[in-house]
Amino acid sequence: MSEMTMMRIALAVAYAGLLIVGLKAWSNNDRIRTKEIELVNDYGHVAMRMWTEVDGEAVLETYSLYPNGLEKTPGVRIGANAPSGGEIRTFNYNGDSVTVIGADKNANGYLQTAGRDRQRQVELFTTEDDTGCIQVYGDDGEARVYLYGSDSGFGQLGIHGPSKKYVATVGANESGAGLLQIFNSNGVPVVRTGSDVMGNGALNILDRHQRVYWDVGVTLKSGTVMLLRDPDTHQSVWFETREGGVGSVGAANSNGLFSAGVGANHSGLAWIQIGDAFTTNGFELVINSNGPSPPTFRMVDHAMKKGPAVPSP
Repeated sequence: MSEMTMMRIALAVAYAGLLIVGLKAWSNNDRIRTKEIELVNDYGHVAMRMWTEVDGEAVLETYSLYPNGLEKTPGVRIGANAPSGGEIRTFNYNGDSVTVIGADKNANGYLQTAGRDRQRQVELFTTEDDTGCIQVYGDDGEARVYLYGSDSGFGQLGIHGPSKKYVATVGANESGAGLLQIFNSNGVPVVRTGSDVMGNGALNILDRHQRVYWDVGVTLKSGTVMLLRDPDTHQSVWFETREGGVGSVGAANSNGLFSAGVGANHSGLAWIQIGDAFTTNGFELVINSNGPSPPTFRMVDHAMKKGPAVPSP
């Protein structure tokens, strides 16, 4: 028997022995332990890797291969770390991470997307108080639009300008009241419109010091009021309609008290009222256009302390 034949027999016996040991180990449910596993393609290039990091993180990464099989870029990466949970990343053809799904160390979930410049574009996440948030970012990486809602029913949409200050917000509370605010370049709200829990609406126009100049609202008595005011002198003019066809225009003095007004109702009754500076005395002229009765003129005392004594319709 030649030396070559003896060598082949020895190799065959060794291979058989390894095969028997391997099958025995597999049949006994033993484990193969290693720090890294690589799967290769037909060209011998890595298509998938599994390994562990120094900090204990376990990672699985797949690769996208070009047709020539000579270049590769990451496709998907899955990692798990005990303190922070798991994370899944996907990459574009340049090897840049463009989406991330994971859980942070506080057990909250998040999702992030990025452009080819690696800047975040959209982020969805939850907070420790069970609030869900969506943020949209600008080219500079700063949040421009955000939307969040709480488990109590409160929600808000906000828009930021280049200076990181609010431009507009839209919100609603758990009671059903809503509010829209528009801000100036200094981040101060100058327009507000909203509704209360009773279903009434209002509109406010403010100056840069948040002093109200113009109010438009719906009253609890099914009426509408538009108020123009001077924040410095406290003088104001209002236009009002009420249930039953009553309409009036009035003015208030620097004490914020009624000083003059005109009005009419649906039955043709019209009136003019004038008060003094403290609204302790005044005059009233009433005209009925539907009847033969002459106009009525009278002096009133203390009658206008709480506003115009408007006749009932």
